[in-house]
Amino acid sequence: MRVDLFLAYHLPENYVFEAVEGALGQDHQDFHLHIVDDATESGFNNEIAKRYASYLDKITFYTNPERIGFYASLNRCFWNFDGEVFFICDSDDISMPWRVSDALEVYQRENFDFYSACARWIEYDGATTDSYCIYKKVSFDKNGEFAGRIYHPTAAIRTAFFKEINGYSNCFVGGDKDFVCKAHYFGGKFSYERRVAILRRMHPNQVTKTPELGMKSKRRELIHKRLDWRLKNIYLTRNKEQIRAVGRLTSLVESLPTG
Repeated sequence: MRVDLFLAYHLPENYVFEAVEGALGQDHQDFHLHIVDDATESGFNNEIAKRYASYLDKITFYTNPERIGFYASLNRCFWNFDGEVFFICDSDDISMPWRVSDALEVYQRENFDFYSACARWIEYDGATTDSYCIYKKVSFDKNGEFAGRIYHPTAAIRTAFFKEINGYSNCFVGGDKDFVCKAHYFGGKFSYERRVAILRRMHPNQVTKTPELGMKSKRRELIHKRLDWRLKNIYLTRNKEQIRAVGRLTSLVESLPTG
C-alpha cells in the first residue's frame, strides 16, 4: 500500500537529519517523503538531498517563502499526496523502522481514519529516559470538554478522510488538538496501538517550551479559548458542513514552491 510521510522544519538542526533518516528507514518501502523548509533561508534542503542522494526518488522538497507553520504547510503539501494513508513526522523525533508497517497492519484490520501509537522519550542529546508516552482513547466529558489524549507526532491519517473534513484549521500551534476534536465530532474512526512508534525528543528548542508558543503562553491560551468556543458553537452541532468550514484545504494554493 502506498503511503506518504510529511516532515516540516523551521530550525535546521542536526535533529532534522535524524528525523529524515528515521522516515527513510521504514521496513515498508512503498512511501514518499515530503520535506518542507518553512522559511529557514538556510538552503538546508540541499544538505538533506546531498546526504540522502540515493533516496531522491522517494523525496519531494518544498520551500516556504515565509513561515506559515506546520499545519498550513501540511494543508498545502496534501495536494501532492497520492497514498492511501499519510504519516506525520516531527522534525526533531525519530521514527522507528516498523512505524508504518505496524500502522498499516492495524489499518487493514480496522480501516481507521486516525491512528495513534506511543513514543519513547529521549533527551536532546539522544540519551534515553524512563518515560513513555502512552496515550488513551479520545474522549469528551458531558460538557464536550476534551478529556482523552492523542499523540500528535505518531499520527497516521487516512488521506480521503483528511480531505473530507477539509484538513487542519489555520492554527500556528495547537492545531493537532483542534484537528482531533474536529475529527471526533465529524464521526471519524480512531484507532490506538501501545507499541512505541517514535523516539520523542526532549530539548530546549521544543515549541511547547518557548515563551511565545509554549503551553502557558498567551498565544496558546488564546488558541485553546478558540477551541473551546468551537466545541460549544460548531463541533457539538455535528453539522458536517460547519465542521468542514473550520478547515483550510480549500483556501490554500495546491502546491508549494519546490526547493
